Amino acid sequence: MTDRDGIFLAYNLRTYGNLPDAWLSPRLRRFSLYDPAYWAEFAQLAEAGLLDAVFTGDGSQITDPTTAVADGLDRFTAWTAAIEATEHVGFLLTASTTYNDPFRLAERLLSLDVLSGGRLAWNVVTSHSGAAAANFGLPAHPPRDTRYARAEEFVGIVTDLWSGVTVDHVSDQFTVRGRLAVPPSRQGRPPIVRASTSDAGRSLAGRFANGVFAADLTRAGAVEHRAAFRGDAVGFGRPADHLNYLSGLRLVLGSTQAEAEAKVADVYSQSERQTGEQVAWLSSLIAFDVSTLDPQEPLPVELLSAQRLAELPASETVSLGFRASVHGFLREHAGLPLAQLLVRSRFVGAGHSTFVGTPEQLADRLEDWYEAGAADGFVLAPDLTLETLQVLVDELVPALQRKGLYKREYTSDTFAGHLGLPPFRDPGDLRFDVDPARRAAARATVVARRADPRAEDPSAPAPDGVAASLSATVSAAGSAHGRWSAVALNGEAVRDAVADPDRLPTGTYLLGLDRVLGPEPVTALDPTTVAAVLGLRRPDSTFLPVVAVEREHPWNLARTVASLEHWLRGRTGIVLASHDRLTAAGRAGAGAWDPGPFADPTPAGAATTGEVAGILRALWDSYPNSALVVDRERGVYATGEGIAPIDHVGAYRVAGPGAVASSFHGRPVVAQVVVDPEDLLHASDAVDLALVEAARLPSLLALLDRLPAHLRFLVVDGEPPADDRFVGTVTQVPQ
Repeated sequence: MTDRDGIFLAYNLRTYGNLPDAWLSPRLRRFSLYDPAYWAEFAQLAEAGLLDAVFTGDGSQITDPTTAVADGLDRFTAWTAAIEATEHVGFLLTASTTYNDPFRLAERLLSLDVLSGGRLAWNVVTSHSGAAAANFGLPAHPPRDTRYARAEEFVGIVTDLWSGVTVDHVSDQFTVRGRLAVPPSRQGRPPIVRASTSDAGRSLAGRFANGVFAADLTRAGAVEHRAAFRGDAVGFGRPADHLNYLSGLRLVLGSTQAEAEAKVADVYSQSERQTGEQVAWLSSLIAFDVSTLDPQEPLPVELLSAQRLAELPASETVSLGFRASVHGFLREHAGLPLAQLLVRSRFVGAGHSTFVGTPEQLADRLEDWYEAGAADGFVLAPDLTLETLQVLVDELVPALQRKGLYKREYTSDTFAGHLGLPPFRDPGDLRFDVDPARRAAARATVVARRADPRAEDPSAPAPDGVAASLSATVSAAGSAHGRWSAVALNGEAVRDAVADPDRLPTGTYLLGLDRVLGPEPVTALDPTTVAAVLGLRRPDSTFLPVVAVEREHPWNLARTVASLEHWLRGRTGIVLASHDRLTAAGRAGAGAWDPGPFADPTPAGAATTGEVAGILRALWDSYPNSALVVDRERGVYATGEGIAPIDHVGAYRVAGPGAVASSFHGRPVVAQVVVDPEDLLHASDAVDLALVEAARLPSLLALLDRLPAHLRFLVVDGEPPADDRFVGTVTQVPQ
């Protein structure tokens, strides 16, 4: 049996909120979305209300760049902003099984779970948008049945890797031979949530899911679906109550019912463009052009017959769960005028159930569904993110507590615990900052410490004590013929820095170099995630992750580094390598990226690594930050001007554009680990620095006059020669 404290509540960070003009909220700064202080404030407020989790959706393509919904931030990087700010609230992270690699994703998820103290859960999606396919070299978005079959196999590999065993998995979809080096988290590993109620996703949920994120528009449908999914879990030998049914619910709140209704009418009836989008959306779902109908009359009964709706062909880019829930809603509310159906089913709900009313009425609504067996919990999506969350904390949670349906204090501090579940395996003890007193002191000051005038005006000077951007440091070293030094934290040094981040002296640090050079580590965490948490805690220092191109697609990597660049405001970059000694072996000829049966694999090697560097630069440049106008007086959030595809064709095929606006603090620095100096003869123009072991200096010096003139060099574990192109050193610690 589970031991959960009543209703499970999660809050959906919809960028700034569901309202089209939510970005105009006076509680926001001009670029709050790219400000880790905003994410920390949001998470702290959720924790003040005893919420179980905070959540964000995700995609593998850029969305409408003229709206604030197009945040594009890498979710792993984004949630690192909340780790230091909170102690109990969980993080529900969305990641696709269609456009990721199982080994790489398993490593990133478990690393973030470890650093958060066991507060992460994985929301499994298969990506319904066909626009993502071209970013990953696929000729078309895989069919739905193929995506679901791949997802189930993918999740099985990930859970096996998380169990600590050596995996030897070979199929048409995946080849994974190896063992994950990440230690277990305080909950063992992340719980799994399945974001679908369609029949095609039932098997995956029954086998693996600890939660189902549902899109029911009717209580009767939710009761039926919850019973079915729990029955599936039992069929796979699992307790029924180890699967929590979590209903998505969009909110429009007011102090009175009339005020909430007026807010809907005011916001959602003013834009012809948005009304047109509603009409087109509903027309596609019922295969009939509803623009030909009177909006003040109900839909014709024959359009909503159960047989007709069941026989409609399914689009590969429309969620079947959403479609089924909308069909059920339309049939249940067949007497409503078309105009109201459009508002309630699409513009407010977008396939999720919608609540319009007061906080007290919302408490009654949650109680009704919970007591009826329609949900174990709810994922609430706001009209205005911070304002609505404040209302929930101040009014909804106390109302639920008065009903005896909600906890009055946290009784767990892991995501599994919030779901009423025990740890999944023997828990580990590592987390970001292991000292409780130090964590409490950091939480009390984190929002104030991260306050930065550049969140409002990117051209403003950095606060005192904040290190200069890495691109500025590299430029200064080259132009002034000076030298700078970096330290590569290896093995136990990384673990020590994570456990006590305040112990590090001010400096420049490389993370993950031991996965490429020197003694091989026994355990390791994802370098990009470690760079984010350390960089947020230590603004006086610079953190540079080392990432091999194996099992990491350049579109995903570009997004991660661009997000990290925003989070650390230029105090980072990326060191590329061709081979990671801790990465599982894959299919022959697919060392860099293996799309399975969908497209040709990409081999690893120096040429591929150089190509990745060029793709990263192109993707970063494809979404200039000048497209983000954010002019409150004119009411213009973004124009989208300058955003363009890159249409790269080589060993990789990447359409682009990138999903993250370019950095306000200069381009991220790109470095490359050199194993054979001859590989640099055709080095990419996108590579700024080459890292060379001291033992390879003679070979490098013999080629120096033939190498691209723009390259600068860092010497690993040795003294550089007296040449202006050698700008610094890297010392591995421990050796």
